[in-house]
Amino acid sequence: MLLHLRQAFHLRVQFVMNLIDLCFDDLEHIASLRRRCGVTSRPFWTDCAARTLEARATSGP
Repeated sequence: MLLHLRQAFHLRVQFVMNLIDLCFDDLEHIASLRRRCGVTSRPFWTDCAARTLEARATSGP
């Protein structure tokens, strides 16, 4: 019984650690997108969209 409880606790700890790793991976991905778009203070999705539209408007067909 004690071994079963220990294994269940270990699985819960692993699950929580995996969730934390997943969150940090998402944060790193968002940070890399922000750096790629050159964003400093504005939300990255509006800045990226504006840069994409500006590039299309000036580059021609």
